[in-house]
Amino acid sequence: MSNKICRYCFNQKASSREHLIADSRLKTINSFKKDDEANDNIQKTYKGITCESCNNKLGEYEELRWSNLAYATLWKVLAGNINGVFGRYPEYNLINTSKKTIENYESQILDIIKTKKIMPNNTFSFDFDPMNSELTNKFGVAVKKVQINLMDEQGKPIEGGKVYAKDKGGGNKEKGYQITSDKYGSANLDILTRMEMIKVLNEKLIIKNKDTNEIKTQTIDFLTYVSFNSNNHRLIIMLPLIGNIQTGWSNARIEMRHIDFLNILQRNFSELSIKALNKYFKE
Repeated sequence: MSNKICRYCFNQKASSREHLIADSRLKTINSFKKDDEANDNIQKTYKGITCESCNNKLGEYEELRWSNLAYATLWKVLAGNINGVFGRYPEYNLINTSKKTIENYESQILDIIKTKKIMPNNTFSFDFDPMNSELTNKFGVAVKKVQINLMDEQGKPIEGGKVYAKDKGGGNKEKGYQITSDKYGSANLDILTRMEMIKVLNEKLIIKNKDTNEIKTQTIDFLTYVSFNSNNHRLIIMLPLIGNIQTGWSNARIEMRHIDFLNILQRNFSELSIKALNKYFKE
């Protein structure tokens, strides 16, 4: 039995097991893969975040809409860091963020969950270039192989025919899938079908002394959630974790900024070939 307290109700022991990527969604992704690609040895659940009752409450919240699922996943990473459940899985550890700052963001996200609010400035849809992406059947990604056979009226294969396809979720800045048929009339496409992952990125926060123009940098953690379901939704959450800044400047006016979200995503998710971010929630 875990001695950790549930980070949702702060009352019961955190004895339940929480998914970051739910087993049902992971099974859907793995259904597109070969047996040796299914990554069944990947850790799926983490004990020490919620109690059983709050686990069920989170599940009901997650089912309402895709953005709810994203916010709950971000919160689980924050709460899991407070309760120290990711010790053996460093990819989720927030090594550049103080406990106080993590608790601050955890509290804010939990309030959003409980009051069913949204984060319009951190929640985006995206356009990407599928023909230049380099996605493989790795953990959290499903790529569907499609073969289209082109034939003439006599049933003979057509070589050099252009096949072009675009899913309904694409924006104006996104290219579709294009392939040329071979001598057998076959056009083979690798189409991204499902994707879900959460990453902790390390990025630079730029701090400027407005009185002297001196500049310093500090590494911060970026919580990033990406979810894709062909013809259904495309979702990215970007959450920079900014805490107290120690500059050594006395009584200085400072301003802070980081590299824009699109640039960060293009560098850290280069395999997606993301071309544009769009507001997920319409004003």
